[in-house]
Amino acid sequence: MLCSRKREKGFHMRGLALMLVPAALTACSAVTVVMDGKVVVGGNVDTSYSRRMALRVTPNRDGLFGRMCISMETVAGWTPAGMKCMNDEGLVATHANVPPSQTPYDPDKPHFRHNFLEKIVSECSTVKQAVAMVQAYTLPREHGVFVHLMFADATGDSAIIEWVDGEVKVLRRACPTQFMTNHLLSKPSMYRLVNYTRL
Repeated sequence: MLCSRKREKGFHMRGLALMLVPAALTACSAVTVVMDGKVVVGGNVDTSYSRRMALRVTPNRDGLFGRMCISMETVAGWTPAGMKCMNDEGLVATHANVPPSQTPYDPDKPHFRHNFLEKIVSECSTVKQAVAMVQAYTLPREHGVFVHLMFADATGDSAIIEWVDGEVKVLRRACPTQFMTNHLLSKPSMYRLVNYTRL
């Protein structure tokens, strides 16, 4: 869980904790709660590869924000891919896997690479900037990654981004809590989400 408290001069990182859960649980979830001037973002990654993850801390340098990421080595020799990240400006990014869907591809846009979540928090300080970066980039044609993203920042702004039906969908927080798991929120008709959509 990533916990932060709003201060007069920005965002204060209070801590990051990993909770171990039984291997039989194979679901991801994330939540943003904004209340009484505080912003709390939590998430879990319960998959067959969860035990291969580690916490990496990178100081600010070369114009990039300092950040800490729960990361995993996806390909030997590559930079470990950040799965859940928070930077020293208070921007938090997390993801959850979703069913395969047609994702937009634009050969004229720069391509996101395997570690794009950490790239976003290293260059952006707000949800608005993060959303703009996602919209300015494209996933490679053969990416094999089906996820949606949640971003939250020091102001309490948060949003979920989904690549679905050939479009980039941006879902803004409309109440104190925003929640996602392994379902496409922009296509609720695919699931029985009566209780889920009431959160």
